Amino acid sequence: MVENSPLKKTTKTERSNEEKNQRSKRSYGGRKFEENEYPWTALLKVAKVMYVPQFSVVAVMKTPSAISIYFGGNKTDCDDLEDCSLHKAAKLTVHNFDLCTSLNDLALIELKENISENVATPICMPDENLELDNVLYAAGSGMDYGAPITLADRGRQSRGQQVVAQRKYYLKESLHQGDSGGPLFQMDENNRHILMGITSRGSSVRPKSDVGENYPAYYVDVRAYLDWICKYSGQHTQKS
Repeated sequence: MVENSPLKKTTKTERSNEEKNQRSKRSYGGRKFEENEYPWTALLKVAKVMYVPQFSVVAVMKTPSAISIYFGGNKTDCDDLEDCSLHKAAKLTVHNFDLCTSLNDLALIELKENISENVATPICMPDENLELDNVLYAAGSGMDYGAPITLADRGRQSRGQQVVAQRKYYLKESLHQGDSGGPLFQMDENNRHILMGITSRGSSVRPKSDVGENYPAYYVDVRAYLDWICKYSGQHTQKS
């Protein structure tokens, strides 16, 4: 289930009223980013390079320029992409992904240029023996099927960048389509954000009437891939 703190619990009536007023802006159990709260997040857009989904990764690998990365650490969302810093990919390194089991669902994107700390800063990497907290946090800005389709928002993405607490093993609020690749993180005793996982996928069966609630989400455990990440990124130390 979701650990709702610091959000207060609401009654069904309150939630129903909130849904009518704010559904297009937020998801239950989650909230929008505060300004500069998570300066290491990014929004990825991939141009259509092939129509067959299972070969899209291969196609993108051959044309990494199809990937657009938007950084906006000083923004609460990137709904208006002109307000976020755009960067292009120079290289995409994909792990040995298994389409049937969704194992090794991990990739590294190398940018064409370095990023100024005025735009974004890196998240801390974990030690391979670091234990999971009971409550972790997932962030994303994907599609929300609960939001209405409008002329200005056909993709139901108006909720902006959001963060939601995830209790280990059980959760109430799942991630949304488009959140894949986003971070699963926890806080250490020094209030540093530590990357523990990468969002892989949610449930494959998601009724539109109940999307985002009571469905599991799956994450890649970053601790198991530290050697691979270091090998291809050249980064061997924990970022502070």
